Amino acid sequence: MMRDRLTVGHGPLEAGIGVRIPVPQPKNMKTLLFPAVRGFILHKGKVLIIRESTNYKSPNQGKYDTPGGKIKPDETFAQALRREVKEEVGLSIRLGRAFGISEWFPVIGGIKYHIVGTFIECFTDSTNVKLSKDHDDYKWIVPDDYKKYNIIETNLSGFKDYLNSKKSSRDSK
Repeated sequence: MMRDRLTVGHGPLEAGIGVRIPVPQPKNMKTLLFPAVRGFILHKGKVLIIRESTNYKSPNQGKYDTPGGKIKPDETFAQALRREVKEEVGLSIRLGRAFGISEWFPVIGGIKYHIVGTFIECFTDSTNVKLSKDHDDYKWIVPDDYKKYNIIETNLSGFKDYLNSKKSSRDSK
């Protein structure tokens, strides 16, 4: 996997670039680019993961994700993440720092996308999750245990970057 050096928040981090969902792509297919946000919502040291249901038209049905989605035109990262979190899990959040950036290239419904996602640490005082119809399960997990769950491939770099950022901040103390 190709790695690029990026600066996010207060220091450098390694961001995984080029996670691809293997789907045949016609050469004349136009690619749509859009920014996205993913929230690592923390409560008492655990991060929230949500499972995509069969109602959600996605190649990731049955896999766990972190709340987030597309940033709409004229929307800030903070506005988009708060909106997506409220829609998907019904929680209010406080934003922390951005800790990772990744990109992925799915083909969904015959449309080719280039998604650039920013992972942002978030905090909540509530565990009262209200799932949207697009999700059918949730768990609060210890971040180090993410490999025990069927996590969407595009979120794996987010977990790795989060854990590396925590290790870097402990090492600098």
